[in-house]
Amino acid sequence: MAILEIQNVSKLFNDQVVVTDISLDIKHGEFFTLLGPSGCGKTTLLRMIAGFSKPDSGRILLEGKDITNLPPEERPLHTIFQSYALFPHLTVAENVAFALKMAKMGDVPKEQIKILVEKILVDVQLINFANRYPHDLSGGQKQRVAIARSLVDRPKLLLLDEPLSALDARLREHMHIELVKLQEETGVTFIYVTHDQSEALALSSRIGVMNKGKIEQLDKPQAIYSKPETYFVADFLGKCNLLAAEIIEVKKHAIKLKVSDILEFDLEQENTEDFKVGDKGWFSLRPEKIKANRNEPEDEELYTAKATVKGYYYYGDVTLYILLLENGVKLQVMLSNTRAKPTAFFDEEEEIIISFEPGSGNFLSK
Repeated sequence: MAILEIQNVSKLFNDQVVVTDISLDIKHGEFFTLLGPSGCGKTTLLRMIAGFSKPDSGRILLEGKDITNLPPEERPLHTIFQSYALFPHLTVAENVAFALKMAKMGDVPKEQIKILVEKILVDVQLINFANRYPHDLSGGQKQRVAIARSLVDRPKLLLLDEPLSALDARLREHMHIELVKLQEETGVTFIYVTHDQSEALALSSRIGVMNKGKIEQLDKPQAIYSKPETYFVADFLGKCNLLAAEIIEVKKHAIKLKVSDILEFDLEQENTEDFKVGDKGWFSLRPEKIKANRNEPEDEELYTAKATVKGYYYYGDVTLYILLLENGVKLQVMLSNTRAKPTAFFDEEEEIIISFEPGSGNFLSK
């Protein structure tokens, strides 16, 4: 059952459409992420859920109740922004307890409030910092205080607007683990906004990829990454080779593609009714799905092509190669660094053979 229903919601600013007729359901206990570039409308949509902005059309329902016109303070949810908004004159424990007072728990005995605060501080591993002030905390600790304050009264929804953007890369990775753990332990539904693709893939149970005010694709992280439905999603979410492709034959459960004018192969499809000969689009192929060797592979089921190494980028655990196919088309290939040699496996201008399984790619018609 959906905890949140967004029904045909649109929003305009100065006659410019920012969110366009979005409809989606978010389930109880989900870690749902809105992912997209700056200006795509994801934060505007989050602000409408929070009540800080009102839709120009459509409705927002929380557990079946229409909250479209409710003010923020009457909605059983909390929002965490990029700035943690902690009270500098209050201790960590007092900052967290303040949320309980705002939640109209003033009649609850002080001892009970203390127990609730201590429990959530244990959950975010800050119980030993209860009497410290915000200026004595690191960025990650401040973030955890903000999360504790938002979760202490167990809201129905927690909205997070790029809350980790101010942290360094190492601390962000640590907070990814902490956020997922907290979400699972509390059971609170999280709606998370970010432009960081790797963050969305690591955290989410489902992702809605937004572009120009619309949801381009809505699915589990694995499906969105491995089977993007549009050129934008394939290009935005991680590294991807997008090769010109044309359908040259339609079969019962497959389409035959001509890719980059040099490769022809069958691509399995459950439903081929929407395809026809002559349809043009792109074949999306992730760099890590491609193998590279100096000799032809023994597996005859792989599709192969000759390529020349034009450059590479060494990242430690992997190397990204820039290759040139015989017809001048560029290709990215990501190979794991399994050898001790601290440089590329292949030298620039070396001629190699690339190979891949057609099923590891996807045909995009839009």
